[in-house]
Amino acid sequence: MHHISHTCTKLWLQFLRMGHPLKQVRRAFLWYQRKWYGTRAFRLSHKTSSTCAELYAILFALRHIRESPSCAWVFYTDSKAALQCLENMGVGGSSCVIDILEIHQTLLSRGHVFILQWIPGHVGISCNEAVDRAAANAHNLSSEVLVIFPRGDRRALVSSVTAPMIRHQWLHDVTSHSLLHEVDPSLSLVLPERLPRHFMSLMYRMRLNIASTPMLRYRLGLSPTDLCSTCGVRGDLR
Repeated sequence: MHHISHTCTKLWLQFLRMGHPLKQVRRAFLWYQRKWYGTRAFRLSHKTSSTCAELYAILFALRHIRESPSCAWVFYTDSKAALQCLENMGVGGSSCVIDILEIHQTLLSRGHVFILQWIPGHVGISCNEAVDRAAANAHNLSSEVLVIFPRGDRRALVSSVTAPMIRHQWLHDVTSHSLLHEVDPSLSLVLPERLPRHFMSLMYRMRLNIASTPMLRYRLGLSPTDLCSTCGVRGDLR
């Protein structure tokens, strides 16, 4: 690190995530060269993941470097996920990663040299803290940078919109003869999230009146009797 710091121009990349990972994320980068440095911060045009926003910080930094004479650059970032995306060379189809790789190749042909270095975040590194502050101040920017709406962000947006709709339908669109009334007459039970798959399957079957009871298995010809194997009574929900 000492050798890198004294032989290369340093470009610090850091991010600040405010609240939920899909809240509108801002990114900033700081560059330092000899006796001068500067910061630039950006506000993205839509909600995205922290990794995607970090990749855009790298992309914006490369665009800034295009205007500079050939030099050796070190990218410091605390996002391992972003570095892994670049290492995989966009195999997941990320347009941002592809743009980064294209600009990177162009800059290499012009004599630039790049090193990507991971650093731990929020451990008191001065330049890292400076970029944190710049990213926080980016929340006050009025202008936005248009970025592509990737597949992962689309899935997250659709999920955030449909999840409450599904929840509402589950609680209110239940027929009067649904088996759910047998176990929860008032339908007031609120199921916790991430229940075991077999339990949720049972709840769905009850909702559709196809709960896998001894009686149902008997009617389907899967059991010789409709009696419960434990207590010997008729095996319905009651």
